[in-house]
Amino acid sequence: MLVLILVASRVRVWIEPLLHRVFHIETGDQLQALHTRLANKPTHSASVRHLLITCAAEIYPALEHILRACTNLVDLGIWVSSAHKTPGVFPDLARNILQGTIQVPSLARLSLALEDLIGDNHRVLAPDLTSFTSLTHLDLTNFGPPGSAALLQLLKRPDVLPSLHYLAIPDTDIELYLAILALPRRLRILCVYGETTVDDSESALAEAQIPDPRFCIVSSAGDFGAFSEDWVQAAWHGVGLWERAEDRVASRRRKALEAGRMVLYKNLQLNN
Repeated sequence: MLVLILVASRVRVWIEPLLHRVFHIETGDQLQALHTRLANKPTHSASVRHLLITCAAEIYPALEHILRACTNLVDLGIWVSSAHKTPGVFPDLARNILQGTIQVPSLARLSLALEDLIGDNHRVLAPDLTSFTSLTHLDLTNFGPPGSAALLQLLKRPDVLPSLHYLAIPDTDIELYLAILALPRRLRILCVYGETTVDDSESALAEAQIPDPRFCIVSSAGDFGAFSEDWVQAAWHGVGLWERAEDRVASRRRKALEAGRMVLYKNLQLNN
């Protein structure tokens, strides 16, 4: 019996971090339950790596407490409509994250609405976004022409998001794509991420308008906007947005290389 107890104890120690690794919060009750769990057992906070909030409920102040506790958070998504962001409260929460009042030092992936990053009036909430210096992946949602201009101005500043290599934005205009790709940034992928399912041939035709192979188009994997399914799959080391974007870009690079070799081969034949 003692052996079984010791084995069960070791299994628990091994499995508990996995149980707290990924959270997709879809209801206010789930958010409050997570808040309560972490408050009662603070040691679990260190195991939380991926957190996605999509609940149609007020998220403050529970989310702030969770973010303050989960200092090892790597991946954060906040997909909450404006109706559930208390005026004057959620902007303060976003500002606290951006200015580093809420420290998330290991955060590498962030997904949220552009207005949460730069404000409803399209002004950057924090001059330097100092708490996001380690951010490598940014997925922005829901913005129109005014937001496009604000995003471009933000990305033009070399001191902002210095580690950013992967950027996903909604379908907008080709001028913005070209302007972003022309910036002196070490951007590896610029992805248009949408909910309309298109096949590879349609994506290839659209991508052909942008010769830069770093540009790609990716649709959600499931039915009509199954973005959360993509996020959860990726959190558990499956295939999500960024994995499919990398595959698309790799495919574009291979085709560009093959085309270049073909041109070189034909030129050599002509010269001979």
